[in-house]
Amino acid sequence: MEVVWLPCYWMKIEATRKGTSRPVDVLVGGCDGQFTLADLSGVTYESHPDVQPFVPVIDDAEADRIARSGLVSAVLRSPGWRAKPTIGQTLQAELLQYPFWVYTFERRRGRLDIKVLDALTGALPGPKTKASILRAFVDARRSAVP
Repeated sequence: MEVVWLPCYWMKIEATRKGTSRPVDVLVGGCDGQFTLADLSGVTYESHPDVQPFVPVIDDAEADRIARSGLVSAVLRSPGWRAKPTIGQTLQAELLQYPFWVYTFERRRGRLDIKVLDALTGALPGPKTKASILRAFVDARRSAVP
């Protein structure tokens, strides 16, 4: 078991509903551009400069585009928000290394698999996170082999 740090853009985007605006936390994966709504209000994050991070393949502008379109899509699909909010400006955009616990095991003889746990919240992330971590491992391996 080890901690893997994936690059993520942590963005706060203003959403206004019924005259009240509030920031909405969004994470965009730096390796694959996956969008995730995230409630990071009670989470304390510390950066670790000694960690060897994976290199992000998308930039700030692409992350902002993905975050805004993903948030609009999430709002339109959400049945709980009858009065749909208006998506405003991006209040914060920060590239950080987000930690995940990764447990590697042998599923069958010669077949490796992983289990993933969010290291900040302790929650099981969605299946896209596992795919993102596997893709980051493969990309790192390919770039290391001449």
